[in-house]
Amino acid sequence: MRYFGTMIVHSIILQGGPGFPVLSPSVYCYIASGNIDAAMAKMNYGDCSEPVKHFIDKVAQAEDVCSLDKEECSSMLSECGLAVALTNDSKMRVIQGIIIHDVIGRPKIILDQLAEGLNTLGFRAAMKEYPEFLEALFIPSKEELNADSVIGVLQFPKDMDDNESVVAGYIHMFIQNAKVDTLEKFLSFATGSKALPDFGLGKIQVKFDRVPAIFASTCLFHITFPNQFEDQDSLSLSLEAVINTTTGQSFNCV
Repeated sequence: MRYFGTMIVHSIILQGGPGFPVLSPSVYCYIASGNIDAAMAKMNYGDCSEPVKHFIDKVAQAEDVCSLDKEECSSMLSECGLAVALTNDSKMRVIQGIIIHDVIGRPKIILDQLAEGLNTLGFRAAMKEYPEFLEALFIPSKEELNADSVIGVLQFPKDMDDNESVVAGYIHMFIQNAKVDTLEKFLSFATGSKALPDFGLGKIQVKFDRVPAIFASTCLFHITFPNQFEDQDSLSLSLEAVINTTTGQSFNCV
């Protein structure tokens, strides 16, 4: 896992990669700071694995915990290293202990190894100093991708002839009418990632040329369009075709 952390850093710093946006806020907090108490303050039921959620539900909903399966309860408390007996008075404290164990305690060795790998190039030190700025690289965004954000990263040529201006309008219209999955495919075709380039700070260069088809360079964030289309439908059909196939005319620079 240490090597995986190193790979994440190299991807982010050297290639402008999307990071590893799969962590809960509490796990990210622990990895960034190493502070379990700070991570505990961010933990919640939603961070737990499904089996643990199922057990917590049974405990929380039980009017009398004595009605629960004693062997299952004993096994769970033992696994979590909890020395307290499960009673009606202690069940919330027990639930808290189970959550802490499941989110941080159980995977702690793996999380520590990942954190060690993130020390590469001083990246984890930056995480500790600027946790909120870098959290988008590790915590899934709650904001849904939208057309305006995609259009915002497109950079069209400053000087366009009449045909190119018309095609630029077709591109805008295509994106404005696109659903989220289509926007993700468009970004993936142009950049190799479903996320906005460089976390929304980068640009996708739009070019026009006398070419027969749409193609892209995912390493340069360039997408090239023919400088003329018959109409909106013609561009839309062409663009749909290339972004919906893994064999579309895009290429990677090595």
